Amino acid sequence: MKIAIFGDSITAGWVENRVSFVLKEKLVKQLEKMNLKKVQVSLFGVPGDDCLLGMKRIDEVEKSHADLIFVFFGANDASKHRNVSEEIFQDTLLEMALKLGNEKTIFLTPPYYDEVAGDEKRSNERVEKYRIRTFLAAQQAESEVIDLYKQMTNYSAPEEFLQDDGLHFSEEGYDLLAGMIAAKVRERVLKKMKRSKV
Repeated sequence: MKIAIFGDSITAGWVENRVSFVLKEKLVKQLEKMNLKKVQVSLFGVPGDDCLLGMKRIDEVEKSHADLIFVFFGANDASKHRNVSEEIFQDTLLEMALKLGNEKTIFLTPPYYDEVAGDEKRSNERVEKYRIRTFLAAQQAESEVIDLYKQMTNYSAPEEFLQDDGLHFSEEGYDLLAGMIAAKVRERVLKKMKRSKV
């Protein structure tokens, strides 16, 4: 099985002001623990990207021929200094799902933002709006959603999932993200096995 993760700097493993393989490494380890050792992971994350910039390179993702594609935008889209309205965000996510294949597309909601550590360009009030739009796009496309924002805010100290800038993920954040993606991959693999036995 091949999986692709398509998004921004969080997908790109942005740690200490540089791109890294932290997400891929943690995800592969999580999958190995689930006896899913033959899963190939490809990352399509570009720092600074919003959904509109992502659409410009969607062909690259499509050419990966992944069985599952995790679409993870919104952290930049929800920023006040970006010209990505809620409506454009929803429409673009829908367009992505239809181009990549709605059944293989799994959306991740925008993550929690630490307003104390970060700047005034972002707020969780705005993140919540783009989170809702992610669900609406998924409903239109008949695709699945992983509610990362909810999972992060279920913890009493969600800021622990983030680096000092309040936006990018810490080691704990990547552990959570990798775990949620791995769980969804396992779920899909088990469903596929059940279908093949019928």
